[in-house]
Amino acid sequence: ARQGIEHGLVKTFAIPSISKLLSATGEFRRHTERRSEDVDLLVSEFLEHCPIDSSRARLAIRRMNAMHAKYKIANGDYVYVLCIFACQALMFIDKHGWRRIHKNEKIASYVYWRYIGEQMRIKDIPDSYEGM
Repeated sequence: ARQGIEHGLVKTFAIPSISKLLSATGEFRRHTERRSEDVDLLVSEFLEHCPIDSSRARLAIRRMNAMHAKYKIANGDYVYVLCIFACQALMFIDKHGWRRIHKNEKIASYVYWRYIGEQMRIKDIPDSYEGM
């Protein structure tokens, strides 16, 4: 699953507005490994400290919001990245794993990541996993 998330993170660079921001900040150019580790640590806090409304998960979401608040990021870009995180790992497992992902697992991923998106105050999140 982690490889799927890493693959998804790379896909975000294909979006012109996202790659332009990342290039302008210089974060991936100057601090490539640190930026990748930051994403990994924050996402791990969501995934490993259930329930999602635990103090550690809430703190990670607050930290992520603070990190992004200093940049002008379009809501659509937030939605795109949220959808990547909700779907990419499952798509990777479907393609490379020992079994296919069950529809209930897709629904669970959607509900989980939708909640994270709501906590991040992302608007216009798709209404279903399939919509992502």
